Amino acid sequence: DISKAGAHAINLLSCVGVKTSKCLLHNNYFYGIEDKLGVSNRHWKNRCFENGETGVATSTGGRGINLWRGIDIEVDGNSLKANTEYGFRLYSEAADPSITTGVNFHHNYLENTKDYQPNFRGFHISARLKE
Repeated sequence: DISKAGAHAINLLSCVGVKTSKCLLHNNYFYGIEDKLGVSNRHWKNRCFENGETGVATSTGGRGINLWRGIDIEVDGNSLKANTEYGFRLYSEAADPSITTGVNFHHNYLENTKDYQPNFRGFHISARLKE
């Protein structure tokens, strides 16, 4: 259980083969999980909620899971809800030399201000969105 972190609950930078599983990540200032430049990482059955709202400070950029320039990332069975911005986002900047590819996004529950942003090649989605 990680909550009220000043930025991200879990921040992975250039990690290979990392698995986050069954983590409870909530009320952090920015993201539950940030995975930047990761290769073959797996994010399974995590609960990321109310990120962006710590109870003391509020951020409009609260996200459940944020991927940035990753390769072959699996996001499966997560509950991503009540974050102040996205439940899930594939992030990119215009100056990035590479983009996120090979993402498998399955069996996730989303209920956020913005649910997901799938604007990149290699993105496969099956998710239950709020009704």
